Amino acid sequence: MKLNVRLVQKCFTQVFLLACPGVLLGTGLVAAVAKYLLPYNWSWAVSLTFGAVLSATDPVAVVALFSTLGVSPKLTMLVSGESLMNDGTAIVVFVLMLKAVLGASLDATSVLTFFGHMSFSSIVFGSLIGLAAVTIIGKCAEERFHSDPLIQVMITLCCAYLSFFLGESELATSGVLATVSAGFMVAYFAWPRFVSTEAIEIVWETVEFTGNTVIFFLAGLLFADTLLDSVGIIQAADFGWLLMLYVSLLLIRSIMLAVLWIPLQMVGSPIDWREGLAMIWSGLRGAVSLTLAIIIDEEPAVSREMGARIMFHVGGIAALTLLVNATTAAPLLRYLGLARSSGADQRKLQVLTKHLAQHTSEIKGHCDPDDLRFKGINEAVLQAMVPSLKPSVSPQASDESSSETLQAYREAFLQVVKSHYWSSIHQGLVPRTSQSARLLLSSVDMALENAAESLSDWEGIKACFETGPGIFSKLTGEHSMGDMMQKAYCVLSFLEAHRCAGKELPRFFHGDAEVQQQVASESSAECASAKEMLEALPEDLVMLARTEMFARKLLQEQLHEVDELKERGLLTSADASKLGHHVQSELLTLLHRPKNEWLALKDGGK
Repeated sequence: MKLNVRLVQKCFTQVFLLACPGVLLGTGLVAAVAKYLLPYNWSWAVSLTFGAVLSATDPVAVVALFSTLGVSPKLTMLVSGESLMNDGTAIVVFVLMLKAVLGASLDATSVLTFFGHMSFSSIVFGSLIGLAAVTIIGKCAEERFHSDPLIQVMITLCCAYLSFFLGESELATSGVLATVSAGFMVAYFAWPRFVSTEAIEIVWETVEFTGNTVIFFLAGLLFADTLLDSVGIIQAADFGWLLMLYVSLLLIRSIMLAVLWIPLQMVGSPIDWREGLAMIWSGLRGAVSLTLAIIIDEEPAVSREMGARIMFHVGGIAALTLLVNATTAAPLLRYLGLARSSGADQRKLQVLTKHLAQHTSEIKGHCDPDDLRFKGINEAVLQAMVPSLKPSVSPQASDESSSETLQAYREAFLQVVKSHYWSSIHQGLVPRTSQSARLLLSSVDMALENAAESLSDWEGIKACFETGPGIFSKLTGEHSMGDMMQKAYCVLSFLEAHRCAGKELPRFFHGDAEVQQQVASESSAECASAKEMLEALPEDLVMLARTEMFARKLLQEQLHEVDELKERGLLTSADASKLGHHVQSELLTLLHRPKNEWLALKDGGK
């Protein structure tokens, strides 16, 4: 559900070319192979339906490797974004062609009307559902009385289900595109508003895993049933045709990328030939293709022979791409040099390993000597059980060029900055429903794209100040604290995050003094620019921003103390609820009381 909006904006046109014209081209080429090479005498309507089924890519297994191997975010976005959008395009083409297979007559006007309704209506409807969900999620944020993570989880589930169900059944449009649009809105606006991001991630990872498992399991059952129950239909020669189809799909994806290569280079950042090869190999088929094949196989009006053959080929292609493409993707990425292996990252891991060993030794040294459970332990056996207690060799410096080391250090620096932003949000220093929270987090995502050049997260914050809040921000009920107050909150949070990152990170990067000095210089330059903006703000307003943030911290500490007293049995649930509501009302007052009223109290007034 997480989304790097800046990266989406940067790659959107390229993703659109791959997912719309690319899918149409791929559908036509697969249909030509089915019509002229496969020995089934399918009509063009059936062949195009088959082509639409196999045009939807599902590279979930490969994308999971991308983050593990350090593949560039741009390539990850191109592959995953294409998969996300081409599902909708493929399903729209599939529904249209299936109508033709079942006997519907099509003309140019009806086809254009169908595509317009399925695309435009679904996107608008899904976006509205997503905005409504974000608004409700904001009502359940920590500034409200009922800050319940369970409610927010259920809202996201209802948003996904309702956008699909109502889009498909009530509006007769594309439920997939409606769900994608709703998800985009939630991913863009809702993350700072979630009381428990961990709960959201766990639930949706479970939903994703369960959905994929059920679809693949069901497809496997139907695939086996097709083989066992269609002995006269599926013959030995069909396995040869399956291998031919697999090779043809790789060639077709290569042709599609070759045709779109020049437009792709013109509308976005250049794509290297190695990235193109990785995109070809990442074109796995999975849940969507299997679901569409199941629909055909279970359609009463489709002949048993046609349904069995389509199920056989789609299931076989899904299995082959998983067994061949997915398992060989990691070696291919390493061979092409797309998997980054930075010496700085390796040294950082070595230092972190040593840090864990030291931390473990400290815990061992502070163990209570009177604890009867730990008396009489054997040191040799303990070191064998906990190898980190053994003496270790200090990490060695590397002669690697500084370019990768510098980029790795900047990325680590920005991730620490982002962690401090999240900490400020969780601690209540920055209101969850404010634009400042989303702005601070997105500035790091923008800066990570330019990590190879320099630190630039302050430039992202300034750019957001210049553009101002958009219409969607107002529709989602994003809290506006005023331009100057928002600048004060952002600048103070930015300065503190950079100060902490500059203090924490050098502990884990050894032997990179020049790199540390350069990044520290870049951070100082950005902080100087931020301080200029802070100095230009009215002193009273900056004072009020600092006071508000400290007041938020104290009130959140009160809430945590109430929870701890409840867990220790010193407070009943009823008493804890009363105390919590009292503190929450003070937080609401802090959020909504006019600033001039607070300023009137600075000299001790009431």
